[in-house]
Amino acid sequence: MLTNKIQYILQLNNQFLDKLNTISLIHEDLSPDEIESISDILNKFQYKDETFLKQNMILVDLNCWLGTTSLLLNELHGEGDGRIYAIDTFERGYSKYVNIKNVCIDNIKNVGASETIQIIQNSLTKASQAFKDDSIDVLFININDYEELKQNLKVWQSKVKCDGIILGRFCETLDIKGIENIDPYIESPFKLHLGVIKAIKEKFEHLFYIEKGNIWYTYNA
Repeated sequence: MLTNKIQYILQLNNQFLDKLNTISLIHEDLSPDEIESISDILNKFQYKDETFLKQNMILVDLNCWLGTTSLLLNELHGEGDGRIYAIDTFERGYSKYVNIKNVCIDNIKNVGASETIQIIQNSLTKASQAFKDDSIDVLFININDYEELKQNLKVWQSKVKCDGIILGRFCETLDIKGIENIDPYIESPFKLHLGVIKAIKEKFEHLFYIEKGNIWYTYNA
């Protein structure tokens, strides 16, 4: 079930995109299925080691964009005393039409989350240098490009604690024969994100899972 705060943010962002009135724009917000899956995954994490609400947790949202995922992580973290880092260049997609960083800041302010969510405007690889190895509890990756995902998994995985969660979007299936030989940039007739599937399979082999809404996750080894 979506919380009232998250429903409110989704409504704001839908209104924002409608105002732009540009057909070519891609709606990058989380769907209800994605929100449900992320909530279920983090609940499993909580029950797995009973630490999801512990003090001083670090949660990182890569390519935070409008801030929806960061707000969801904040809501799920509840009364915990952690810190959420929302990282983005804010220079993709329709940023040429509007200041996306300001939209993200406003979304976070509107639900009173400015004290727990810190926005970092930087490239993802450069931002990783600010985090120590084995320091992150939850890493959310909003990337659908093969090379970018592959590079950021390489850079960020060591920053995540052993048994911490790495999760992301756009992974429709595990079962593609010969994925290692497929060009990740060809257009899939089934609208699959081949680059995401290939990058995850190369990195984690079979040690990851897919939930409703094409959310993938793994426990860091």
